Amino acid sequence: MSTGPSFIFYIPGETGPISIESPLWHLPLAGNSADFSKDFSAADAATGPGPTIGDYFTAARAFLEKKNSRLLEAALSVLAGKGQENDTIQRVELFLEKHGAFYHPLRVKIFSETGRAAALVLNGAVSRPGLALIEDEYQLLARLEKQVATAYTPRVFGVGIQALKTSAPEKKGVLGTGSEPRNVGFLVGEWFEGFREFHISNFSGKPQIAVWASNGDIDYLPLEKAAALYEQIAHILTAYYNVDTGEQVFPWHHAAGDFVVNPAVEGFPVKLITVRGYKSLIGFEPDGPGPGDHMLPALLFFFLNLTLRIRMDRLDGVGSLVFLDENVLKAAVNGFLRGLEDKEKQFSAPEDPEGLKGTGGLKDIFARFMANFNREQIEAILTRLIDAWPINASEQTLAGVHLKSHAACIHSLFKNR
Repeated sequence: MSTGPSFIFYIPGETGPISIESPLWHLPLAGNSADFSKDFSAADAATGPGPTIGDYFTAARAFLEKKNSRLLEAALSVLAGKGQENDTIQRVELFLEKHGAFYHPLRVKIFSETGRAAALVLNGAVSRPGLALIEDEYQLLARLEKQVATAYTPRVFGVGIQALKTSAPEKKGVLGTGSEPRNVGFLVGEWFEGFREFHISNFSGKPQIAVWASNGDIDYLPLEKAAALYEQIAHILTAYYNVDTGEQVFPWHHAAGDFVVNPAVEGFPVKLITVRGYKSLIGFEPDGPGPGDHMLPALLFFFLNLTLRIRMDRLDGVGSLVFLDENVLKAAVNGFLRGLEDKEKQFSAPEDPEGLKGTGGLKDIFARFMANFNREQIEAILTRLIDAWPINASEQTLAGVHLKSHAACIHSLFKNR
């Protein structure tokens, strides 16, 4: 009689697995995973109402064991091929990778008795915002997986709620404690092996791209080499942009680690690992012209918003907000136009008020459309766009500081094509 797979728990940077006997098991579920053991003492163990790392691992195991680990079996078959009739999962290794604004991602490695193996991500949401997002994100990822010829997002395999039993003493009046049960939402998806989070950094006194490993190691890429990353990000976002409806991946932000790169592969391939929203950012009257009638203005809004946001990151992911140089903008324009080339067969605007239909593909049509604007007009459109952003004083201020030079560069790029 099968007793199910064995589960082993790890924190990257630690030597060997951890268990209930380990001090780290009782540490609160918060902080930087690469610094769990730094200056740790028994006094740091959880004494408040929040869940511990051990509570979280325990809930993750309970979720993955449901229905005889059927979800894991299905994911393994998709990622590693169908096994023999009795080739069951023998071992599951869970690595607590980091703590994000919404999720606590676990890297899950599964191994069958005959050697089949696969890597998954198990995103866990404990906070109210995370719990509100996780089901929607599962549906969005499942939808976008079928939307483009080349998938840039992870395949997803399941989502659900698991009771989270906390080992810490209860304290009434705190979220998730007292008489109110605490739950954790879990989403199971594909883990992109070799891909790592990256951010702008001032290394050796000059801007470079810091590529993080989960154990705290960092590799650095010169910014000129890293232009390929930003070209791919713009291409990916454009690939998922729907020219007929204006729907797009939004919000997204470099500082949130939404994009990851594989620095060991030529060309530095990039993936998008989270999708928190997918909708049109422009409202259309129910009885008025639809987005297809305003395809170029809607595409202009998407493009200009993309060019501003792709230049914003936080120093080392958590520091001050910074605006990346013009090489990033040039790379983003190239990636956007490459994305339009991929969409040329989708061009289906019902009307052609600019008289452009039949004069080339969507890329050429948009390039000519942009060339009609002078620098002052581009600057005015960018100003209105920034004013419409969700309230974020630091981002609006930073974009405003660079507005004139940003508009001038965009104008130059399209006038000189």
